[in-house]
Amino acid sequence: MPPIVFPLVALAAVLHVAWNVLLKSAGDPLRPSGRAAIAGAAVFVPAAAVAYIAVGSPSIPPEALVLGLLSGLLEAAYFILLSAAYRRGDLSVVYPIARGTAPLLAVLLGVVVLGERLGPIAWVGVATLLGGLLAIQRPWRAIGTLRRGHGLIGDGAVAFAFATGVTIAAYSAVDRVGSRLVAPWLFGAFLFPVAAVALAAWIRFADQSRPTDGAAGGAPTADRTAGAPWPRSATAGILSIGAYV
Repeated sequence: MPPIVFPLVALAAVLHVAWNVLLKSAGDPLRPSGRAAIAGAAVFVPAAAVAYIAVGSPSIPPEALVLGLLSGLLEAAYFILLSAAYRRGDLSVVYPIARGTAPLLAVLLGVVVLGERLGPIAWVGVATLLGGLLAIQRPWRAIGTLRRGHGLIGDGAVAFAFATGVTIAAYSAVDRVGSRLVAPWLFGAFLFPVAAVALAAWIRFADQSRPTDGAAGGAPTADRTAGAPWPRSATAGILSIGAYV
């Protein structure tokens, strides 16, 4: 493995934390997520189109397009579940679970589904990651809370955070295959618009969290994203795109 991989992963982690902090502090995180996805796609896709022409417009396998569509839908589901978790729990609870379970599940998918192999040091790393996740979150506390009849920690935050981790592992496995069929930046140009459109459609037609005027069937009133205007959301989107790339 080239040494550059490690600083790239570390930089991606820093960018991930930065845009998650912006998302969590945005009031209702779902709408800023939609704005972030739109802004990120608006920045990235034109740049990728120019790069595609500059490298001679190489052929694109149909399989890459299908995987890009699938990955984009999984990315949209990721934002929806992550936003639901942040509505219910703190960053310090949600982020370690979502980001901690994802690589564990990704390793499982890589070994079982993609036929990858890990050496002894890699397995030690996996065990260390699992131990760190257990030490930080201590999931047995949630089990005790359930026994006392109080529901999951953070009113569902833990459950949504785990579900977020599942979607991260799923799109990571898809991306691993897709980004080897075409250049990773070109694969990103497929999936980012799909994610933005799917997320925007969910917010417009399916999300039930918008506040209403209190009357039955009332229209949404106050915009809980007042503290997260487009520039702030766009910054989160660009950081997210940077972390992905």
